[in-house]
Amino acid sequence: MWFGKSHRSPEPERRVGQKILWRRNAQNSRDHGVSQETHEPDAVRNTKLIGITVYSEDKNDAARLANAIADAYRDYRLHLRRQLSLNGIKVLEDRFQSDGEQIQAIQTNVDNLRKELGVNDSDPNSMLPTPTLSQEQVRNYNAMRLEGETHYMKLEKEVTQLQY
Repeated sequence: MWFGKSHRSPEPERRVGQKILWRRNAQNSRDHGVSQETHEPDAVRNTKLIGITVYSEDKNDAARLANAIADAYRDYRLHLRRQLSLNGIKVLEDRFQSDGEQIQAIQTNVDNLRKELGVNDSDPNSMLPTPTLSQEQVRNYNAMRLEGETHYMKLEKEVTQLQY
């Protein structure tokens, strides 16, 4: 806000194009009965500061006008930042919803494939495959396989003996 007797009032706000600031200045000039030529914005390079210079016969009028311009500029920048933030949040929410719908569709497809292919998955969230046979069943099947191989070898030996 306005402090001291100087006609400059730097406000810690972001720089914007001169046209936007002149538009604000022109609006405030008309509101306060001061011509547009009596004040001008001064952007401080490489900072978030702007300087507002107002010339008037009465220093209190100059201070009020400079503060009104600074307030209008601050409100404009806050409104602009809020709009940009809200738009960014809206985009992220839309993307989140879209991704959620895609995940749900893919999960439904995986569930349908499990049913069609007869995959019995006791823990579908596990990263390791779920065994469909117990260890005892695997031992029994291996024992039956060995017996079958032994029987096959015995029969093959008998066939070769009968052929000679």
